[in-house]
Amino acid sequence: MNTRILSAASLLLLAVLTGCVSSSAYNQALRDLQSAKSDLERVRAQNEELNKQIIGVKEALNNAVAQERQIGAKLKEETEKSASQRVALESRLKEAEQQMRELMALKQTLSQEMEVAKQRYEDSLKIQKRQAKELKEREQLSLRQSPTQPVQPSPPIPPKPESTSPATP
Repeated sequence: MNTRILSAASLLLLAVLTGCVSSSAYNQALRDLQSAKSDLERVRAQNEELNKQIIGVKEALNNAVAQERQIGAKLKEETEKSASQRVALESRLKEAEQQMRELMALKQTLSQEMEVAKQRYEDSLKIQKRQAKELKEREQLSLRQSPTQPVQPSPPIPPKPESTSPATP
């Protein structure tokens, strides 16, 4: 029983001691409370300022997103425009290349025809020179012969066969 009394007395002493606070401890607690309140007010003010900044940042972000969408739409439009221009230019390039091939083929054909015409011209010049030479020889022969003797015509010389050339279209 002694232990029971001792434990009851200790509990009673503990309850009495905890209920009593010294005035310096109380004043310290009040100062801590005031400090905590002022810190709380300062933190609340900072919180409000940060909330305002967050609102401003959100608005700036929304504006940036809107601008990005506008720029994206313009870029898409320009890209589509550029793509259609590129397609048109590629089409014109293909047409020009086709015309170039046709012109090159025509040039080659004309060059071949010109070579054939040159050859024919040279052949006809040779024939004309030979015929002129023969005519001159006949005239000289007729001058050498007496005027009483009839002039014997020489047999006609067949024209030189034309060189065969590739058929032209």
